[in-house]
Amino acid sequence: MAATAKKVENAAEKVENKVERLADRASANLSAATSEARTFASLYSTALRSFAEGVIEVDKLILSKLSNAASETVQQGQQILQARDMKTAIAMTAMTTQSALDRNVSDTKEVLDLANARLSESLEPFKTYA
Repeated sequence: MAATAKKVENAAEKVENKVERLADRASANLSAATSEARTFASLYSTALRSFAEGVIEVDKLILSKLSNAASETVQQGQQILQARDMKTAIAMTAMTTQSALDRNVSDTKEVLDLANARLSESLEPFKTYA
């Protein structure tokens, strides 16, 4: 009987040791996962803040470009209205239309370049994470 009790006690001790080791590993894994989650949350927060700042900067640039375009359009319209004859007005309209088209292409490129740059900046923290 004593031998059986000893075997049961040894088996219980082995199980207890295994449970302790499993608990230690689980605790370490949970700690690592928590640390990883904190790191990711911090990176996400940084990226989100950078993205929002980029959107604001792009919006400001767009509004500035629209304001400039509107002012130029008004000035050009006033000049066309002061034309001496219809032929001059048509020539001025063609010239201002080409000028506006060139400006719009340039402005669009500038806005897109800024948007791409700011998006890349906002994703930068994740490049170091991966």
